[in-house]
Amino acid sequence: MPGASRIRWAWHCISRREKNMAEDIRHRTKIIGGNARITPVDAMITQKQLKEVLEYDSCTGVFIWKASTARGKRGSIAGSIDKCAGYIQIGVRGKLYRAHRLACLWMTGRMPPYEVDHINHKRSDNRWDNLRVATHQENGKNGPLRRNNTSGTTGVSFDKQTKKWRASIMVNGKTLSIGRFSSFEKCVMVRKAAEKQHGFHNNHGATRK
Repeated sequence: MPGASRIRWAWHCISRREKNMAEDIRHRTKIIGGNARITPVDAMITQKQLKEVLEYDSCTGVFIWKASTARGKRGSIAGSIDKCAGYIQIGVRGKLYRAHRLACLWMTGRMPPYEVDHINHKRSDNRWDNLRVATHQENGKNGPLRRNNTSGTTGVSFDKQTKKWRASIMVNGKTLSIGRFSSFEKCVMVRKAAEKQHGFHNNHGATRK
């Protein structure tokens, strides 16, 4: 490769690497004290700055622009749905924030130190009574019923080999076998008891609304 081309290629690689690093820093989550999660962009806005431009209706979970901006007119609903993740995101002061984290900042005066769980599993529903600050483990204990579930109950499946219903539960990253039962109702009851024992949320395993 000629010298000039080699230099251009080197600068191209450096530029690309710096861009990737910048994106990584923007989206990367920093783990503090176990499961505490704080994103770098969270530190760039205060409650005062937020309330200067947005109004939050805690009953509907909707943010409204208080003044016209490049992103929306005064009185219009702020934000758009991230089609990949399903969360509402809002651009404020040149940065994108997820609306559920802004709701916590609006209501409490600070960004949540952990994750924010949507209790009913609907990620675009940012009503205040549908949000709770939770560690990564706590958040995982309130998950929706998976689409590939065939029994209608999380952690319950039919074992074709033994022709019995099998109950299991995942705790701290490990799948624990609860047992096999001839009765589906008994299997579900035992699974629900295990959820209560291990601190799962009452809404865990419910279908998305």
